[in-house]
Amino acid sequence: YQVGLAVTGLGKQVQWPQAHQYLLGWCVKAFFIPLMTGYALKDIRWFLSVDILAELQRPGGYYFLANRIVFFIDVVFASVGYLCALRLIGSHIRSTEPTVLGWLVCIICYEPFWAPLSRNFFAYEEGYYWDDWLAGYPIAWVFWSLSILLCLVVYVWMSITFGISFSNLTNRGILTNGPYRWLKHPHYVSKNISWWLISVPFLTNQSPAVAVRNCLLLAGVNVIYYLRAKTEERHLSRDPAYVEYSNWIESNGLYAILRRSGFQLWQKN
Repeated sequence: YQVGLAVTGLGKQVQWPQAHQYLLGWCVKAFFIPLMTGYALKDIRWFLSVDILAELQRPGGYYFLANRIVFFIDVVFASVGYLCALRLIGSHIRSTEPTVLGWLVCIICYEPFWAPLSRNFFAYEEGYYWDDWLAGYPIAWVFWSLSILLCLVVYVWMSITFGISFSNLTNRGILTNGPYRWLKHPHYVSKNISWWLISVPFLTNQSPAVAVRNCLLLAGVNVIYYLRAKTEERHLSRDPAYVEYSNWIESNGLYAILRRSGFQLWQKN
């Protein structure tokens, strides 16, 4: 309605903050809809062409197939979420991230920005991964792969919990169930832990200095996601429901439980 007023020449009646938020919401959809649907269609083509049984029969096939399935589920829910931002079904955008920093730390994590950024500034991978490290230790290989998959399951659980309200850079309702019952940012935490488990940057065929460098570069990626979390919190804190949820998590979330457990253990000792 506000944009309609502006288009029809009734600019004096426009509530520009509302129009600005509306246009920002469309910018979010314009960026993420083609990106996520493109990923989803690429995965669909892969699943239609791959021999699932052959994949499962090769060494470690369960891990590589499960990894692909997890991210396929993620991008499908993301695609549906961006396409279904509708007030009619209660999944509309309440507000959009208003700051340049919030937008910047979010969109640089996606193509076409992430490939050149990671290649030139965050190249923490050197082609030596966890499966190379544990190739001669099948039991450790299985446990390590299950640890990675556990992180990815938590990550995709988040996407499923969002349902049709999945979206970056927007408030489309405050979630308090699923993994959000224990953490404010389970998707970022699980994703970043999985990267450490996959790339094992602390191991290298080169010098210890290279290992330190790789760890620092991956820590730089972690900092980006930390900034994403903080800018999201700042944005969502405009919603009283999020403030209430945040206060509850501070007292009852996973970190609070660990703090209390650690304190009680310290008192006993």
